[in-house]
Amino acid sequence: MRAVSVTDRSSARELLPKGDEQEVLVLRNGRAVALVTPFDDEDAEWYARERDPDFIKSIQRSKRSGGPNAPTLQPGRASMWCCDQHSRRRSF
Repeated sequence: MRAVSVTDRSSARELLPKGDEQEVLVLRNGRAVALVTPFDDEDAEWYARERDPDFIKSIQRSKRSGGPNAPTLQPGRASMWCCDQHSRRRSF
């Protein structure tokens, strides 16, 4: 992980991961303000879906009804559930 301090004159290019870097920690005045992480189209689709109020309500209904595989949603934390042959979970 690389840490980058930003100012009002910083460019977006400074914030993007380079080469094999996985993440860039963005600092302003010495304090963390963002984490830039590589994202692909599938990640973007899941990210948007998990923030959809209707999707969140459906998960909450499933949990109340005792659904066996209902994920726990925590405010401020994204957990990406992918239903593919490897069934993986990604957390941010």
